[in-house]
Amino acid sequence: MENLSPTQIEHFEDLLAHSTTGVHAMYDNQTLAEILKKPVEDDFFNSENMTRANQLFERFLEHETLESRRVFLDNLESNERELLIHTYFHLVESTVRQISDQNH
Repeated sequence: MENLSPTQIEHFEDLLAHSTTGVHAMYDNQTLAEILKKPVEDDFFNSENMTRANQLFERFLEHETLESRRVFLDNLESNERELLIHTYFHLVESTVRQISDQNH
């Protein structure tokens, strides 16, 4: 996410921080449940997928309001939405682990 402004990075960090507490403002529970119940392949987090996810996150963060971000997510192709959500929650999980490691 090298093309992000400091404000966009801050917004992304805020989203991650909220998600680590269980508040997922960008996604409705039904969508999350449907996507996250599908297991990912062992090579899911490969270079190609991470490059694409990075591009999607950058486009997502170009939207300044919660509503426009939700519209962006709703308008993604299902495979792109799944990639973005799986990658996002992989980042959330990594963040939680990092916080947990720092506290122990």
